[in-house]
Amino acid sequence: MNDMKKITAIIICIIFAAAALFAFTACDKKDNGENGPVNPPNNGNNADFPSAGTENDKDVGAERGKNILIVYFSCTGTTEKVAQKIVGHFGDDCSVFKINPAQPYTSADLAYTNDDCRANKEQNDPSARPAIANALTDIDKYETVFIGYPIWWGTCPKIINTFLDKYDLGGKTVVPFCTSGGSGISASVNTIKNLEPNATVLDGKKCNGNDTQNAITGWIDGLGL
Repeated sequence: MNDMKKITAIIICIIFAAAALFAFTACDKKDNGENGPVNPPNNGNNADFPSAGTENDKDVGAERGKNILIVYFSCTGTTEKVAQKIVGHFGDDCSVFKINPAQPYTSADLAYTNDDCRANKEQNDPSARPAIANALTDIDKYETVFIGYPIWWGTCPKIINTFLDKYDLGGKTVVPFCTSGGSGISASVNTIKNLEPNATVLDGKKCNGNDTQNAITGWIDGLGL
């Protein structure tokens, strides 16, 4: 009888030990990411971004992307930071066109306290259309166009007018975005609407250059594109 009790006790111990080993193994797998990847796959959000002055700037639309185009003008790099984050959201599903002025802007050109500086003269001249050095081909293939710029004297720089005069965005969805330390985006959006009456121009977004990737992604997701 004592032998039977010993055998039963041994069997019970073996069963409990096996159950404990199974539970430990299951927990170990869960803690090490078995139920989800520890390093998620690259979703294309780390796409390379063309730098100023590269060959890509001449006709990026023919080399990258699908039906979304990001156009931007940036003198100091602040607006470019926002454009980078928009590209970071779309990855390879977009094309990029940086507006390069034929006559680059110098620090003196942007000295707003000087009434005679180039930027002030252009903004005060309704007919001013600064020349663009590079060209964009096959604009017709894009359905959505993001347009970014700094705010100069409450509205977009006149070189944006040059771009809008040159390219017909009729039938497209236009998404303005700007960088500004004070003025809002509404006046520049009205300018775009006036120059592109046949486009669907959204209200756009005012940024400051320090917006996080999540903030930009949240804004784009809310557009319903």
